[in-house]
Amino acid sequence: MFCPFFPQDMNQRWHGLLDGLSERRTRLERALLNLGQFQSAIDELLAWIDRTGATLDEAHPVHGDPKAIEIELAKLRVSELFDSLKRQQKLLCHCVLVCCLPNGDCTEQRIKKERKKRVTNR
Repeated sequence: MFCPFFPQDMNQRWHGLLDGLSERRTRLERALLNLGQFQSAIDELLAWIDRTGATLDEAHPVHGDPKAIEIELAKLRVSELFDSLKRQQKLLCHCVLVCCLPNGDCTEQRIKKERKKRVTNR
């Protein structure tokens, strides 16, 4: 016996399966992206810990001289400022790569062209 609704039912099931697969793929891609960002954050933290440890190893103890203490604090603040600027530059480059370049063309020449274009447009 042939049921006329069988192909329609199969098509609905097939489309439901495809929709579910698409949703799972999207969730998996999002999870992998978050994992990559988490790994990047951990790598930056470990690099910062290494740099800070090296800075502390190089620092000479200052005994009670307020002027020398101020100088050492100023050196550390400048060092932290440079680290912060480097992180911001990395983040900005990442944003340019991800958001601003059309067609995923992420070659170095393309990035330089985009930078020049943005500077001349200002």
